[in-house]
Amino acid sequence: DAPAFGECVQSMVAALAKPDVVSVSFNGMGYDIPILVRYCEINREALASVALRRRHIDVMRLWARARSMALPMPSQYGSGGCSLSLTADMFAGGLTPAHGFWLGRGFDSAHDASVDCHATLDVLREMLVSGFVDVDTAIKWSNEPLPGDVDFDGKFKWNDDQVVISFGKHSGTPIEDLPASYLSWMLTSDFPTSTKALIRGYLQGAYPARAYEDDT
Repeated sequence: DAPAFGECVQSMVAALAKPDVVSVSFNGMGYDIPILVRYCEINREALASVALRRRHIDVMRLWARARSMALPMPSQYGSGGCSLSLTADMFAGGLTPAHGFWLGRGFDSAHDASVDCHATLDVLREMLVSGFVDVDTAIKWSNEPLPGDVDFDGKFKWNDDQVVISFGKHSGTPIEDLPASYLSWMLTSDFPTSTKALIRGYLQGAYPARAYEDDT
């Protein structure tokens, strides 16, 4: 007798999009939010997408950034007397490795929904307490491409200052060397909005300029 998912979406979006709410996920930007937006009424999709993302923290994207920075393991956990210096880039990208790095231990019942939610919040709490990130920066980073990515979804990556495609039969090819027919196919296929915006901009003569972040 439970309502269908589509019947609940509008109330879920309304609750998550309140201006005093910060929602938290592990890969919500890539999975959960697009699903919620897709189930919204057509004329509300754009509004829902903006409202959900502007106050959202995606812990997976924060963890990916920590790994790209080779962040040292939090000093309060140390390395158990081992001579090996553990850094974030030695860990995989999932929630269990993130939990192991930030809290120094695993957690039971991984992939149980409520357990995963609590584990995600535990990782975020340690990120905040350690000074790795604050809430405003966490929201900002969650809404930006990861280091090395050109578009938000990482379909194109930077090779020095050159834009190259990162998947498929043309992987590693500079965007200027891609067949025009391939770019046109991408624009008419089910690729993310950020990827299509990059392609449209390039075809209109706007080649992306890489913004380098400082070491901090």
